[in-house]
Amino acid sequence: MIDIRQEDVKDYLDWTKLLITINSAAVGTLLVKFDASSPPSLPIQIGAVCFLLSLVALLVSYTGLVEHQRESQERTNWKTSGSLMFSWATFLAGFGSLVFNLSLV
Repeated sequence: MIDIRQEDVKDYLDWTKLLITINSAAVGTLLVKFDASSPPSLPIQIGAVCFLLSLVALLVSYTGLVEHQRESQERTNWKTSGSLMFSWATFLAGFGSLVFNLSLV
């Protein structure tokens, strides 16, 4: 579990909102850029799936952080901390797959 002080929750919420925006833009761009006439390569597909998974996990963690604001304890519940860690991992994996795709070109 992650220990988050009450005065730091606002910072975590701001960073989570920023990552939600970045993931939404990445998913939207990857879906609009490629259509059926030009199918994307495998690293691009993996990146899109990773960004989408990260977006869902960030929405879950945002909800958990809002609930954590009202609690008196510093330790978050397992759903919030697990979704935060999963969202970071999938965000980095999606970014890494896009960088890997650039090395193939």
